[in-house]
Amino acid sequence: MFNTTECLWEGCKRRHECTACGLRQHGASFCQADGSFKPLPPSFIPQGQPPGPNTAIQYPVFYPELLKLQFSPSPVYAKGWSNLLRHCPGDLGSTITGVLTYGVQIGYSGKKQSYHSSNHHIHELEMISVKLADWHHDGGWRRIHDLSWPPGQGLNQGIPDSWSAIEYITIDDIYEQVTQAGPGCTIIKRDIKDAFQIVPVAEDNQHLLDFQWNDSTYVGCCLPFGLATAPYDFVATFKSLSVSDPTGPFDRVYNGVTDYLRIPRNTKKDQQGTCVTVSGVQIDSIAMEARLSPDKLCRATLDAAAALSAASLSLKQTERLTGSLAFSAFSHGRSARRRISHEVRDDLEWWRDSLSLFNGVLFIDPSRRSITHLYTDAANTGQGLFFFSSKSISDCWLAHCHQLHPSNAASLALAQVAHAHINTTEVDAILQGFLLFSHRWLHHTLVIHTDSSTAYTALSKGFLHGPPNVPLKSLHILAAARDIQIVPHWLPSGENTLADALSRNNCQEVANICPHWQGLSVLNRPRGSLHELLSSMQAT
Repeated sequence: MFNTTECLWEGCKRRHECTACGLRQHGASFCQADGSFKPLPPSFIPQGQPPGPNTAIQYPVFYPELLKLQFSPSPVYAKGWSNLLRHCPGDLGSTITGVLTYGVQIGYSGKKQSYHSSNHHIHELEMISVKLADWHHDGGWRRIHDLSWPPGQGLNQGIPDSWSAIEYITIDDIYEQVTQAGPGCTIIKRDIKDAFQIVPVAEDNQHLLDFQWNDSTYVGCCLPFGLATAPYDFVATFKSLSVSDPTGPFDRVYNGVTDYLRIPRNTKKDQQGTCVTVSGVQIDSIAMEARLSPDKLCRATLDAAAALSAASLSLKQTERLTGSLAFSAFSHGRSARRRISHEVRDDLEWWRDSLSLFNGVLFIDPSRRSITHLYTDAANTGQGLFFFSSKSISDCWLAHCHQLHPSNAASLALAQVAHAHINTTEVDAILQGFLLFSHRWLHHTLVIHTDSSTAYTALSKGFLHGPPNVPLKSLHILAAARDIQIVPHWLPSGENTLADALSRNNCQEVANICPHWQGLSVLNRPRGSLHELLSSMQAT
């Protein structure tokens, strides 16, 4: 029978609380809580699972020696978390309960000193002192406390980098999950309201988040946007929210869990169906495609073009560009502005040209991509290449040499460039394949076979120093614009005999390998022109 009184026996192992809602006033049979959700029994808890990302605690996130928070600003129900995770293996349950009971430690380990820092210079509408009212894409404003200000002396500089490191789920991870679920799967997106601000900060840390505005001092009682450890602390605290009852419909379980734990939901951002927008990318599980809207493509193209026209970029401009282009080539430093280096300008030009040609459609299911093999070679006299379709990325041209179509091959004279290095010529041979044939490889997986270690390295890394990077950048523009997934493959020169014969215009050797090509002048093609191809693509 349920004991409503406080038990005084130290050896008692009974919980003396409702196992459904965690309160002490009644037993589970008399619980008035919503019956649509009940905590998982131990049989439903996965056992022996590897730890997920962001679950290894890097520093003490709470101190039980402190007094409990008397007036917690968090709406989250600590007792509910304790009850929900009582069977969860590891320290996750005790960590969450500790954070909600005592408040989270933000991880500051710098010098304890008090000083008054100046505000940001107000030069833009959204800049209002050390607090940034940052415009959000939903039409509202997000309050951000810039705890990296002033440079080199902000609160974030006193937090070790390893304590704030976090592994976010990437858009590629989402593509993989949709692919594993299969065509026509339902994609569900849910959002938590106010995110970081539902995690309380320990009282002995709150003074570190103080700021002044209009002659008033404000104390930060919850995790703010702008704190280095805020994303890690939030994810580490609420990681277990992804655990749901596998036996019930998602909404019933999700709503039941969030109601039970008193986690505020942001229903304005909820989406569900076979076509859902995630991080600005529309994912269609029926077509198995990811699409960018024309507006987003246009905006990103204009951002790259605007950056190219500037002599320097501020940190704020750099961060915005990084977010929209996934661009991270900027060097770190203390100065507020940096000149745009040649390498950065080169990358910006790549983004601008690629986005202007890209139609915004990306295949997310690798099994839907046709497989094409491209073989190339270069010599002092010319360049040779050919391609064929296959059902395997490990296929070899020797099994297809008697069926290779001459319209899928080319023997090219070298461009009128004085004494180009062989490394540049090898990469340019691959570019010529794209210029001549990439219109036939839309959404393909392209296995590029080369006997040049430089070309193989270039395709693997996506970047080279010096002249070979020019044709490399151009072929990547075409690959991105036509959603061609490149798979580089190196092979010995002795296994690349057909491409070698084509590069030397050795008609006899070509005829020996492919007798049905004998006497065909179609192999001697004019070189492709990047300028003409880009102009024609932009026109369409």
